[in-house]
Amino acid sequence: MKRLTKKFILDYARHNIGGLSDTSKMPCYSWSISADLCQMGEMLAKIDGSVCSQCYAKKGNYLWPNTVKAHQRRLDHYLSDSRKWREDTLLLTKYLHRIGETHFRWFDSGDIQSAQMLSDLLWISERSPLKFWLPTKEVSIVREHIRHDSIPSNTVVRVSAPMIGSNKTANLSTDHQQIADAFVDVEDTDVFQCPASSQGNKCGDCRACWDTKSVSYKLKVK
Repeated sequence: MKRLTKKFILDYARHNIGGLSDTSKMPCYSWSISADLCQMGEMLAKIDGSVCSQCYAKKGNYLWPNTVKAHQRRLDHYLSDSRKWREDTLLLTKYLHRIGETHFRWFDSGDIQSAQMLSDLLWISERSPLKFWLPTKEVSIVREHIRHDSIPSNTVVRVSAPMIGSNKTANLSTDHQQIADAFVDVEDTDVFQCPASSQGNKCGDCRACWDTKSVSYKLKVK
């Protein structure tokens, strides 16, 4: 095998799983698809005051033609052969770990498309040396999964409250220790406040999103 370099890994990712996202905020790579494919998110986007009504993933760089093509390419790779895709993705995470990466995010845009997709993502994380964060609004898919299967200890599935300023969620965090809550503009004392807004909109050294604590994010209006 060729020498394991970042270029080799990114080329491997593009060829085998459609590529990776490398967003400026995140301390790690991620895998994403178009926010237009969010099922629950598309319904919430039509409701004033919902966390999806001002979706960041439908603005700015996410609208660039290259980004749109990349999102579709990733989904096409998954849909064409999901078993091969998950095996290739697992190998990719092991490559990333070998060059010093420790964390990974599913969906810096987009969301789970099906129960099978969630199962595939958790299959990967269960066998991977990385730590995973999976934010989602697809409560019904997550609820169905935990009825008959578990979530690996290296993975946090973070379920978002639907409304800005509200701490009301589906309470799935009480049903499984690897499920955590996410809020927007909630300042309860028992909720961790995302520090990104005070440090250049970057995670910096913070890794709270990969922990099982509740996290509240600041709303950015543009």
